[in-house]
Amino acid sequence: MLVMEVQTPSDGHDTPDWLVGNWSGQGLLFGEPARMRLSVCPLVGHRGLTLDYQVEGESNPAMRFSGHADYLPDSGNRWRGRWIGSNNVDHDLTAITSDQAFLATWHNAAVETGQTQYRLIAPGHLKVTDYVQRDGGGLESFASADYRHKTACPSLPDDGDQ
Repeated sequence: MLVMEVQTPSDGHDTPDWLVGNWSGQGLLFGEPARMRLSVCPLVGHRGLTLDYQVEGESNPAMRFSGHADYLPDSGNRWRGRWIGSNNVDHDLTAITSDQAFLATWHNAAVETGQTQYRLIAPGHLKVTDYVQRDGGGLESFASADYRHKTACPSLPDDGDQ
């Protein structure tokens, strides 16, 4: 089981507002330089979060990958969701959030289990690290990036505005 202690938000607010927006960054994917983009925006009606991720390696040929997840609040600072990647592999998601961290665990019994850690380093500066669980339960990093906040999410109608 993958566990990391994360403090509960001091205001009891579920949504990690610090994570919401459009981000771009540079990092490593399987040890190779890569460019990453991340979008985390409210779902219609503000019932959860939608996350879109794109990475392009700088090697030749360039490795490309994208994925989409929807997260719904479960209780307190916990979330659940579903991920689908451009490799046609889906994962069940669970996550826990705090004032400056969002830790997502992704699981597909037939394929793999891992974690993605989103950490706010400073306002507008995000560090994201991906890990896969290896035999014996240890986690091995395979991707990491430093992101900068670029733009806000488009405004969405409230439930009454639809």
